[in-house]
Amino acid sequence: MRRTKLIWQIIPLFALIIFMCMAAFAWFSSRSIKSFYIARFSEKMSDKLRIAVDLMPSGMALSRICSELGEIEGMRITAILADGKVACDTSGEAGQMENHSSRPEFAAALRGEISSGVRLSDTTGEEMLYTAVPVLNEKKETGVLRGAVPLTLIKASLTSLYYKIVMTGLAILTVALFISIWFARMIGRPVKQLELAAEKFTEGNFNAHLPDSGSQEISSLCESMKKMRDRLEKLDRVRKDFVSNVSHELRTPVTSIVGFLEMVIEGKDLSDDDRTNFLHTAYKQSERLNSIIDDLLMLARIEQEIEKSEIPMEEVSAKELLAEAVEIASIKADQKGIKIDIFCQSELKLRTNPLLIEHAIANLLDNAIKYSNPDSSVYLNAHREANEVIIRVRDEGCGIPKEHLSRIFERFYRIDKARSRSLGGTGLGLSIVKNIASAHRGYVTASSQTGRGSIFTIHLPQKS
Repeated sequence: MRRTKLIWQIIPLFALIIFMCMAAFAWFSSRSIKSFYIARFSEKMSDKLRIAVDLMPSGMALSRICSELGEIEGMRITAILADGKVACDTSGEAGQMENHSSRPEFAAALRGEISSGVRLSDTTGEEMLYTAVPVLNEKKETGVLRGAVPLTLIKASLTSLYYKIVMTGLAILTVALFISIWFARMIGRPVKQLELAAEKFTEGNFNAHLPDSGSQEISSLCESMKKMRDRLEKLDRVRKDFVSNVSHELRTPVTSIVGFLEMVIEGKDLSDDDRTNFLHTAYKQSERLNSIIDDLLMLARIEQEIEKSEIPMEEVSAKELLAEAVEIASIKADQKGIKIDIFCQSELKLRTNPLLIEHAIANLLDNAIKYSNPDSSVYLNAHREANEVIIRVRDEGCGIPKEHLSRIFERFYRIDKARSRSLGGTGLGLSIVKNIASAHRGYVTASSQTGRGSIFTIHLPQKS
C-alpha cells in the first residue's frame, strides 16, 4: 500500500477548508451586496421621483407629469391613476396596458407609502426593480408615479464588483496555500528528523540528532525516542558483551577438551597416571561446558515464558519450597562446613511457579556457599510485606565491591573471573535469578559490604 507524505495530507485539507470558507464568504457577501445595492438604487429612484413630483406645478395631471419627466437615467416612468388605470407609460401605449391595481407597489403607494420591490414585469416578462411614490393633489392621493429599472442593469453594475471579490478571494486563497505549505513543512520537519533518526537506530547508529523543539506531541515523542535510544544502546552493548563472553566461555572448555584429548591420543609415552589426569581434566571441562549450555537453555526457556506473559502458577508452602532448595544446596554446604538457617513461618503461602523459584533460590544459595568462608553460616528468610513475599539470602562471605553491584546480574559478568571459574561458576546464575523474578512480575536486588557478606533479595508480587 502506497503511503502519502504528511505534507500532502495537510495541504489538501487546508486548501479545502480555506476554499469552503472563501466560497461561503463569497456567497454571503454577494447576496448582502446585491441586497444593499438594490436598496440603495431603489432609494435613489424614490428620491428622484419625489423631487420630480415636487418640482411639478400643483394640480398638473399625472399623464402630463409622466410625459414631462420622460425617462430619468434609463428609468421607465409609469403614471397610474387612483383606480389602477395607466395614465401614461414612457415605454409603451398606456391604453393597451392592463389595470395596475393589483400591483403591490401601487397599493402601498396609494396608502401614502413609498414602496419598492423586485418581480417579473407582467408587461415585458423581464425581472424589474419597481419604486412607487404617491402623487398628492390638495393633500389627497390622486395617483401613483412609478419608476422601473431592469435588474440586468443592476447586475451589470455588480459584475465588476463580483469580479473584484473573486480575484481578491483567489489572491487570499493563494497566499493561504503558501502559508499552509510553510506550516505543513514546519510540522513535517521534526517528523522527518525523527524518521531519519529511527532509520539510523535500526542501523545501529545511536548518534543520530533528534529535534530539540516542536509541538508538545513532538517533544514527548522525542523524549520517548531518546529513552528508546538509551535502551537500545544499553541492549546493544549487552548483546556485544554477551556474544563476546559466550564465545569466550564456550571456546575455553572446548579448547581445553580438544587439547587434552589430543595429548592422550598422540602421547604414546604417557604414563597411566598422566593419561588418567588428562582425561579427568577433559571430563571436568566437558561438565563445565554442559553447565554453561544448560544455563543458556534455562535462560532461553524463561525468556520464552516471559514473552507469553503467563507462567503456570500454583499456591505452595513457602517453608517447604525453601527446604527443597536447601536440600539441593546441602551437599556443597556440607563440604565446606556451612550451616544454612531457614527463617519462615509455616503458614506462609506463596503463589508462584515452584520449579522456577526453587531454581532461583538454589542458585542464590550456591552462590552464597561458593563465596562464603568455611564453617560460616548462610541465612535464608521468607516473609510477607504488604502485597509481596520477600525471599532473602544472606551470607558471611567476602562481599561484593560497590562498583560491581549494578552489573552482577548481567550474563557472564564476573567480579573475579579466575576465582569464579575455579569455583565452577558459569557466570549465568544471577542472570537466571533475575529472569525468574521478572517472569513472576517481580525483581531481585543485591546489597553488600566488603568483608562482611552479601544479601540477595527476591521480591514476588502476591494478590491480596
